[in-house]
Order: sequence, then structure tokens, then C-alpha cells
Amino acid sequence: SRPAASPPATWLTQAQAHLHAFEQRATQSGDTPDHYKAVRSALRQLMWDNVGIVRRTATLRTALAGIHTLADQAHACRGDRPATVVRCLELENLLLIAEAITLAALTRQESRGTHYLEECPDKDDTHWLCNLLVQQSDDRALQVRKAPVVTV
Repeated sequence: SRPAASPPATWLTQAQAHLHAFEQRATQSGDTPDHYKAVRSALRQLMWDNVGIVRRTATLRTALAGIHTLADQAHACRGDRPATVVRCLELENLLLIAEAITLAALTRQESRGTHYLEECPDKDDTHWLCNLLVQQSDDRALQVRKAPVVTV
């Protein structure tokens, strides 16, 4: 078997910087489980209301703005107990995934599968028979790009 490829050095640098920043937050006491629960509940409701099966561009944009607001609130999550640290990291990951889903939904200008975009009710294989890949750039912003569908 061949050895696993090493991750790019920039990934390691970014991971170390993110961990260092989080370690600084984790040494500060004062957060309560209620803060985490409130942000998580607000995210769940925001996604249910705006990024469900039937979608509209306006509600997807509303969701994206709400996700950014909640991400700011999640970034304030801190605490010196291990369980709090885990909850804060989990919350940040949930918000990252919610943003990726919403950005992909805003990018795809068609209805496909079970997801229906009101402004574009038909499937459009000419422009959208592709996979959408969401990747985080060096500045931590999410970017969406098309990738071909591989068929066998």
C-alpha cells in the first residue's frame, strides 16, 4: 500500500492558528449552556424556515445573513470546562455546514431532486449537471465551484 499524502502546510498552519485562538477562548470562564442552546436552536429554526425543501432566493439570502449573525454569537462562546469547549467547537462546525449548504443552494439555479427553487422550477442539465464543491479559502471564506459528474 502507498503512504498517505501529507496535508498541505497551509492547512496545518490554519489548524494550529484556529486551535490557538480557541485555546485562548477556552481559558475564559463565564459561558453557560443556555447560550449554546439558544444559538443552536436559532440555527435549527433558521434552516427549517429558509433552507428547506421548497426554496426561494430571498429566503436563502435571509438565511445566509442569519447564519453570519449566529456565527458571531457562536464565536463569543467560551468556557473553561471540557464539555463547554466541545459544545462551542460543535456549534462553530454546525454553522460552517449551514453556510455551505446555503451557499450551494444559492449557487444552483435550478430545481433538482427533492429540492425545489421557486424561481427555477425545472431541472437544467445543460448548465447544472454537476456537483457543487464548497471549499474554505485561506481567509476562511467559503467558495463554491462546479465539478463534473463522473459517470461509469
